[in-house]
Amino acid sequence: MARLLLLLLAALTAFPMGAHAVSVPDSLHEIWHDGTEAYRQGRYAQAASSYETIANAGYESASLFYNLGNAYFRLGDVGKAIRFYEKARRLRPADSRIAHNLDMARSRSEASAQDIARGGISRVVRGWPAPLMLVIGLALWALGLVAVAWLWRKEETDDVLQRRWYRRSAAAVAGIGLVTAGLAIGADYLQSLDQRAVVLVDRVPMHATPTAAEAKGAKSDSTAVAEGVEPDTVLVEGTVVLLRSEREGWTRVEDPTGRTGWIPSPALGEI
Repeated sequence: MARLLLLLLAALTAFPMGAHAVSVPDSLHEIWHDGTEAYRQGRYAQAASSYETIANAGYESASLFYNLGNAYFRLGDVGKAIRFYEKARRLRPADSRIAHNLDMARSRSEASAQDIARGGISRVVRGWPAPLMLVIGLALWALGLVAVAWLWRKEETDDVLQRRWYRRSAAAVAGIGLVTAGLAIGADYLQSLDQRAVVLVDRVPMHATPTAAEAKGAKSDSTAVAEGVEPDTVLVEGTVVLLRSEREGWTRVEDPTGRTGWIPSPALGEI
């Protein structure tokens, strides 16, 4: 529940910069403007740096991640472009521009364009806006309760049958609101289990298990491999993986084909 409340607060500011001036410091507005101007002038590295500064300050929106994806795509950094397009799509799953640019970035990568296989429920709730659903659900629930209480005390109603119908309708609204709020909490929980990341460097060896030597090497080198250990497979830049567990600088991941293994954590960018 605590995580959902944080998401709810984040949702109130998850809009393009400039849409809600009250919630965003003026300094970040200036950085946003600088990044936009830099992008228009073809200074994509500076644009990416400006947008990263805003993201690192704790602000997020589909527009911010979309712009970051565009900047990194222009720089030829396919892994980061895919990562930020995926982050933008997570916040705005129905946006056709995001989907188009994500497909463009994927076409520049050797990685498979297929989405990671999920269970039926996880696939359905992946794009649900849990904070918005919670707000709507609680609003409907409160509205229904107020209507029920008001109708219950109302004496001069047209007739008994009509009054009964009104009460049942109000109770139904409250019930729908309660169910919606419950679905929001459930969706948020399932989404928290669906942690994904993008491989940011090319040809990362994936191992069945990390040895102690590998764990030490990963702290200083994102592509470190212990001597004498043959990788089970190699993940290319732009591959989207599921995060399973983490240990001493290594992360256990599942690739789109269902294979699992360990790769250096610095080689990943969470979505």
